[in-house]
Amino acid sequence: MIDGSPSVRGWATASGGRWVELTRGSSTAWVKESEFVGTQTAVWKRLADQGVSVLGKKTCDQVLAKVAALDFCHVRPLIEHSGWSGACFAFPDATVFAPEGVHDAVVVFDPLQDKCAKKGTLKGWKRHVAVKMTGQPIPMFMLMLTFMPPLLQLSDRPDNFGFELVGPGGTGKTTLQLAMSSIFGGTGRGGGGSYWITFDTTLNALEDQMAVHSDLPLIIEEANLYMAGSSAAKRAEAFKAFVFKMSGGKQKGRLGAAPTRDYRFSYLSSSNEPLAELIGQASDVAKAAGDRLITLRVGSNRPYGVFEFLPTGIGSASELAGELTAGAAAHHGTSGRRFLAELVRARATDEAELQKVIRGCVSKFARHAGIDLNNGSEVRVAEAFGLVYAAGRLAQKYGALPKKWKCGPAVLACYRQHKHDQRPSRSFTDRLSDLAAAADTVHLGRAGERPSRAGIAKANVLVLHRSSGRELLIRPVGIAAAFPNWRDLKGRADVTAILNNDKGHLTTKRKLHKGVGAERVHSFKLPAEEGE
Repeated sequence: MIDGSPSVRGWATASGGRWVELTRGSSTAWVKESEFVGTQTAVWKRLADQGVSVLGKKTCDQVLAKVAALDFCHVRPLIEHSGWSGACFAFPDATVFAPEGVHDAVVVFDPLQDKCAKKGTLKGWKRHVAVKMTGQPIPMFMLMLTFMPPLLQLSDRPDNFGFELVGPGGTGKTTLQLAMSSIFGGTGRGGGGSYWITFDTTLNALEDQMAVHSDLPLIIEEANLYMAGSSAAKRAEAFKAFVFKMSGGKQKGRLGAAPTRDYRFSYLSSSNEPLAELIGQASDVAKAAGDRLITLRVGSNRPYGVFEFLPTGIGSASELAGELTAGAAAHHGTSGRRFLAELVRARATDEAELQKVIRGCVSKFARHAGIDLNNGSEVRVAEAFGLVYAAGRLAQKYGALPKKWKCGPAVLACYRQHKHDQRPSRSFTDRLSDLAAAADTVHLGRAGERPSRAGIAKANVLVLHRSSGRELLIRPVGIAAAFPNWRDLKGRADVTAILNNDKGHLTTKRKLHKGVGAERVHSFKLPAEEGE
């Protein structure tokens, strides 16, 4: 027969938390010591919800006396929240990833059962979701971004950051967010719960989501719904508050509540209008917000929206979106589990080495991106992209992403697109002149200059000086770096008017040095230099 009073034990956590373990028969409940102070009505309900009922004044008094006598001298790996907890990592649904040798870790927070649902197989997810995105910079970047938040605690980055995917409806933004959600949970399609949330909520409600998504991605659909009925001025202030709240990751302190934590996470929002257009770009506050919520635009004249091309056998962007949505619904929650299991193992084995790998990826990306290390804003933005690159490389190493993906070029393409979209608007001819004047541009046929054959072969941008005028030459491999929006530019009248091209081509042939045949290049007429 079960005694009317549960057995009571006290445990301390490594961070100083004090928890009471109450056991009655086969049922065990966990309650913070502080919850026994003051009115205990909520405590008895919490115990009952966990299967340990305490009925009658006499039994309640016995439990309170036992709790008062506890000394909490024994430490145990209790997991008080989702995300990192010491060497362990917990999902919001109470799934725990523990390193080898840790067997007594116990989840004591209230789980969300449908948050990180699992269905299908990792092989199926790769085949039906990830592989279909191979070679597509924006989709690849978004999947890599999803794996990044668990690295924040292991990085040198002191704050959180987010990305906004901006573009008109029907460009595939929702499809990408479904694919991202399928890494750590369900998509809300075909059962299994939904990992993502909508922006149709309040700032206080978003604060609660910070705790749920600790060390995980926060995927928010339809940012344009946020305070949609308010004036432009109120929405601008609300968005600034949102960005800095997410960056700090700290919940608002409330009277009588337990001290708040700082939460690490990243977030991805989608909308039809960028943050900068809502809050304005002139103020220092607005510019600081732009460093923390980084915009990636999807142009309205991209034929396949977020996708660069259609994979073999797929006839339209809508067909591709349908296949990705179905694949994510049938296979989800598998790649994230593989990634975290391996990450936890790597951290427990050699945390210093893991941090070195992450820093190395960030530094490598910064070198390839050619950032100005004296520009704090540029460093912060590039660091965010570098961490996404690190996540992609580790996800490949751990078997959570396809091995054939070229993570670096995909992240670099998105970074360059972001940088291009941030520049003040300049005419195409001005941009050509900028390239012609760049220090690393090679000049052919200019008096007093004789570039080496090796230098010519290495250069992607050259200026050909001829008696008929100057031409800017760009090798096809360098056109995307010179003009990240080349897809949009190549059909514009002001561009075609100065483009030297052969019939049926966007290029023409030019001989760049003696002894080697002519090669195809993009050739543009340059304005005359001063003094010509």
